[in-house]
Amino acid sequence: MRLDILAKVSMIALFASFPALAAEKAVENNTHTTVQAKSTGDFSKDAEKAWEDVKGASAEAYNDVKAFFMGDNEKQDKNIVISTRYTADGMLGAAVKNNSGERVGTVKDIIVDRSGKAQLVVIDDGEFPGFSGKLVAFDYDVISAKTADGDVIAPLTEESINRATEFSYDRADAGKEKVRVIPVDGYSVMKLVDADVVNPAGEEIGELEDISFRNGKINQIFAEMDVPGDDDKMIALNFGSTKIVGTDNDLNIQLNAGQAARFTADNKVSNRAH
Repeated sequence: MRLDILAKVSMIALFASFPALAAEKAVENNTHTTVQAKSTGDFSKDAEKAWEDVKGASAEAYNDVKAFFMGDNEKQDKNIVISTRYTADGMLGAAVKNNSGERVGTVKDIIVDRSGKAQLVVIDDGEFPGFSGKLVAFDYDVISAKTADGDVIAPLTEESINRATEFSYDRADAGKEKVRVIPVDGYSVMKLVDADVVNPAGEEIGELEDISFRNGKINQIFAEMDVPGDDDKMIALNFGSTKIVGTDNDLNIQLNAGQAARFTADNKVSNRAH
């Protein structure tokens, strides 16, 4: 079960934490001829399905998410509240505008590496959220700022996006001159938020609900625990103590032995998540 915050589309401080590291001229140097989007294969279909969960939601405010932060030991445990503006569910679907205030696209996805560092921002040049256009990907540090209402500011123009290399989730397209493919060590945040939480033996013990970012890197994960006879509880854990496992079509977040033991131990931890 997903958190009911998929409609929150303002960009988070993930983007705001970066200085302007790229100039418009540098962006427009990405001059490969465009081709029709390549998104075949099961992973691409799954990614498109995930996008359906967040499309068309462009007017609602942020939500506060209450969770119980489970540290590496009980002394680090605490209740926390985080705004969805700092989470993956809060960033997907944000409008991308250039320095002149012109809308040039929508944030479709963020590609991170195994360590959680943001590598690419995937932009859909469709005029309206949820209506697919051309997909392009730029190095993550192209993001220069964000406005108070959540719009992403990047030194892009309609021309630079038109000339940019098409982005593909299909790694079979690797090596093609006119296609930029998701990196071998890249993971789609859009897919990652649908991952299962597993123990070191690979057994499912929860479901990932959201991801928070700090300084351009995944900071915490939010997992839901089913508690018999009670409401589901939201547990937050440091991402650095976990790891991404599985394939593109079946991504999981694996806890270490200590985390898994605490996560599943009776209902003591989960009942403190209020």
